[in-house]
Amino acid sequence: SIEVAPGLEDKVNETALEYLNNNFDIYGERKVDSLDCHVLTLSNKNLKESSSEKEEYQFRGDELIAKKIKMERLILYIESMRRVIVADRTGLEGFYDFDLKWEFEKPETLDRELAKYGMELKKSAKKLPVEITEIYKR
Repeated sequence: SIEVAPGLEDKVNETALEYLNNNFDIYGERKVDSLDCHVLTLSNKNLKESSSEKEEYQFRGDELIAKKIKMERLILYIESMRRVIVADRTGLEGFYDFDLKWEFEKPETLDRELAKYGMELKKSAKKLPVEITEIYKR
């Protein structure tokens, strides 16, 4: 993923799609679709904002050590490791520290690690609207 200044995400995505559409034998478009998702929520308010001086991000599959990261980065980690779409419903805007050690073969161990930070990851009872980019070969 590419980190972009707040407020410029849509412009960067539009520019990237325009570039792909104009320079390659593909067609891409952004749209909203309803998909099966997981939802990350807070079960309590115990998660404290990071006091770390600088950002740190190390992962080795089912082990993540992260300091001073935004929730979006944690969501991307969960999505890539669990291969699910995750909607952030924590409402957290700050920077946080995480030390997650779980077993890839046992997804419930990630749930236990997230619970240590007062978070809960559950499958949504209904499909949720998700912005997606579809790319087709012309």
